Amino acid sequence: MRTPIAFFVLSLSLAWALPAAADEWTKSFSVSDGASIRLETNDGRVSVTSWDRPEIAIHVRTEGWKIGTQVKVDATQDGSSVTFSAHVPSMSFMMFTDHWFHIEVSVPRHCDVDVRTSDGAVSLEQIHGRVLAKTSDGRISATDLSGDIELRTSDGGIGAHGLDGRLAAGSGDGSISVSGRFDSLDLSSSDGRITARAEGGSKLADGWNLDASDGSISLRIPGDLKADLDASTGDGGITVDIPVQVQGEWHAEHRRLNGTLNGGGPPLRVRTADGSIRIEKI
Repeated sequence: MRTPIAFFVLSLSLAWALPAAADEWTKSFSVSDGASIRLETNDGRVSVTSWDRPEIAIHVRTEGWKIGTQVKVDATQDGSSVTFSAHVPSMSFMMFTDHWFHIEVSVPRHCDVDVRTSDGAVSLEQIHGRVLAKTSDGRISATDLSGDIELRTSDGGIGAHGLDGRLAAGSGDGSISVSGRFDSLDLSSSDGRITARAEGGSKLADGWNLDASDGSISLRIPGDLKADLDASTGDGGITVDIPVQVQGEWHAEHRRLNGTLNGGGPPLRVRTADGSIRIEKI
């Protein structure tokens, strides 16, 4: 007679030996002006792109999981607001490394988007509105977003380009690379370099902040940007390739620089505990 433990191990062996089955789920919602979607999942890759339709469409693809019995999916609509959630069994994180699912969302070009996943990458393309993306484990990629944008990952890099508006982005473990026209810029990385390019027309509406705990910072800005510069590094050099009216004495070997750009303006704060700082004109 097999023991329960032996039977459990045998069951797992049989499950792993079987080919993983695929499954799909699709649902669409008609929306008007002021469309928004809030999406939450405990595991899975999420992609959000826009199209020229007054409609939000959600397509879920799985490998190894059956939708409905194993992957729990729920979608509701209230006016032009859609709420969606998807959850896999909690033991899947440890037992089934070849099982996955991908959530693909199509939204109108003007749409507020709120995406949260506990484990998975997030990609966003061509969206105008309030955009929030958070993942506990995964990279965030964004292209051609405009509006108020917030990108957060606890473990992964961030790459966001072709942006226009206000950006706040943070990584607990990964590098950050962004470019676009910015009204507000707040970047932080606990372990990784920060690279930012601010295109012409950018301004410091509320001041900018770039903070790397362990990594270098490279910032390229328009030559006419008005700011009060406050740059410091715990271990590294500071290079500024644009004119700065220095406040107080400063020498190349010093690790802190305070001065004004183009007569001064809102604060431009650049900090790294371990790494160099380079500020250049585009």
